[in-house]
Amino acid sequence: MLNLLTNAAPSVAAPATPNNAIDRNFFMSNLGALTPQQIASLNLIFDYWENPVDLPGVALTDLRWLAYIFATLYGETGIGVEKWMPIEEYGKGKGREYGKPDPVTGKIYYGRGYVQITWATNYKRLGTRLGLGMSLYNNPELALDPKTAVRILFVGMVEGLFTDLKLSNYFNAKTEDYNNAREIINGQDRAAELGAKGIQYRSWLRLAVPVALPADGSLISSTDGNPTIYCVDKGQKRMILDEFTFAQRGWQTSQIKKVTPAILNALPTGANIVPADGTILVAAYVMKGEKKCPIPTETVFNKSGLNWANRNLVSQSTVDGITTGVPLV
Repeated sequence: MLNLLTNAAPSVAAPATPNNAIDRNFFMSNLGALTPQQIASLNLIFDYWENPVDLPGVALTDLRWLAYIFATLYGETGIGVEKWMPIEEYGKGKGREYGKPDPVTGKIYYGRGYVQITWATNYKRLGTRLGLGMSLYNNPELALDPKTAVRILFVGMVEGLFTDLKLSNYFNAKTEDYNNAREIINGQDRAAELGAKGIQYRSWLRLAVPVALPADGSLISSTDGNPTIYCVDKGQKRMILDEFTFAQRGWQTSQIKKVTPAILNALPTGANIVPADGTILVAAYVMKGEKKCPIPTETVFNKSGLNWANRNLVSQSTVDGITTGVPLV
């Protein structure tokens, strides 16, 4: 299509801010059937990840940390309906040194919570760190309260309060060590199994983070080689009809951003962007073998060697009566 007039380009909207919150429902759907209590418990983990109230100045952004926290929950909590829930240690410390009543409180400091914290000294230390004073030591059952248990879990794994080893020792810019991360909690106990769980949960978490879609006003095309160019407008991708329309709007090829087909497909399709009102349009064809062959763009026309002065204006009915041939390239 050849176009004879141009109009000014429209203004471009300011980019929107994407929301990159984790899709909790997607992640939990991969865990199988869950009770309302388990869902509430898992939501507490996500809540704390997004608002780590005991960790001021710490930005929890590395999904490998969260993945291994979930792997730890998988290994440290119970089976069936007790999975993902704070629990008491099976056997309650029977036969273990920490399984004896404390001489001061008479309490037994066996494992409780999302991670099985044991020994009176650990109850004292974690209680003090969380601002609970001696409450956790005097009432170790508090570690079974999900809101307390989640604080113990995160502070312990982030700051290394369980074994002096912490998440940043195993997951950082240079290191990714799912198997040995078990040492944060309990040596090499089930290390390979829980490491594999961590890798699995990481993959689900990555899929659960929505892709940031291009902002309104963005010019995009696909990385798969398709040359079509789109403008994002009100959250929709609108195909730019031709190179004349592209130039008419004042756009530059340097503004085009390559996006994956997945991102392109995530945008709903809107109406094509067409030449502006008042533009006079002329469809051009050249006759070859008794067929009208479309000349699709001005660039193709200029390459063809044809002379615009030799054009002939014919009625639409005449054009419609001629068989269409192969477009010029």
